[in-house]
Amino acid sequence: MFEEVVVVVVVVVVVVVVVVVVAVVVAVLVVVIAVVVAVVVAAAVVVVVVYLVVVVSSSSSSSSSSS
Repeated sequence: MFEEVVVVVVVVVVVVVVVVVVAVVVAVLVVVIAVVVAVVVAAAVVVVVVYLVVVVSSSSSSSSSSS
């Protein structure tokens, strides 16, 4: 009887440890994905802003030269 209790306790502890490890890994993956998405969005915003600045500056310089 004592051996059965020990086996059950060991199995429960192993299951709990596995669940905790999986939860930590999932949380880390979620954080990494969020950081990657934030970096991609920031890069896209920077590209759009630079493109708009270049377009506006080129259009203003061309319009001023034409006038």
